[in-house]
Amino acid sequence: MQNLLLLGEFMSACFEMLKHDCQRFARLAGGDERGAERLSPRQIARTVGWGDTTVRNIARDDWDPKSPRLLRDIERAYSGHPDWYPKRVLDLYAQAGDDGYVFRRLVDPETAPEFSGLLARWRRRADDASFVAEALRDHAVTLVDVTGGDPGDFLVRHYSPALLRLHSYDKTGIKFRDNRFPTYARSIMLDFDACRTRGEPMCRDVYRWYRRPSEAILFRGLMLPCLDEGVVVSKALVVHWTPGGSLPRPDPCHPG
Repeated sequence: MQNLLLLGEFMSACFEMLKHDCQRFARLAGGDERGAERLSPRQIARTVGWGDTTVRNIARDDWDPKSPRLLRDIERAYSGHPDWYPKRVLDLYAQAGDDGYVFRRLVDPETAPEFSGLLARWRRRADDASFVAEALRDHAVTLVDVTGGDPGDFLVRHYSPALLRLHSYDKTGIKFRDNRFPTYARSIMLDFDACRTRGEPMCRDVYRWYRRPSEAILFRGLMLPCLDEGVVVSKALVVHWTPGGSLPRPDPCHPG
């Protein structure tokens, strides 16, 4: 099963990602600041030809769309709207293993609204050192040391305080190869190595699911190379997290 992504797992990952795309759109388009152009859930439902109750709670975290057809219809109707994101998908990747699966969607960082401020500051930076120092004020930022020749030797130099609060596990000092979930380890090796090699920003939406203990997380992330400092600045915003019980504790001899 190491390299086989089950079709059902792939479909569930796409469903979760599209559901949150629709929710992000509804929240943005329905904001009070939109004034006369504000879209209510009822208007969205009528546009896509579904009953009002199916979309009424779309902005709530626990919204259950029931049918993938509803998500498809919302995407089809509104993907050209100014408040629909992502604007441009660059690639899709899926990986599976005995521990779970990871689905990644690479998007155009220039049109990712959550990261526009950080990206602009990176582009205007006087030097990498000053930008890294500024970025560390953001509690959603992680620093990854990418000076190792092998991506497996990349390690977390500073772990995001926001992520630490989420699951109470500090990854500072841990190498990528020692991540406790091998499938996710392979994914981050590929992504951070690509960012280092290209020397350009990368933005991705990631859905990962662990069979044991059945934990799921969806997050949006931006990676910014600061190679004069030997790091990639990584900012991750968790969209949805479902804890699956106790995570496996690290082995002192294998602290991933």
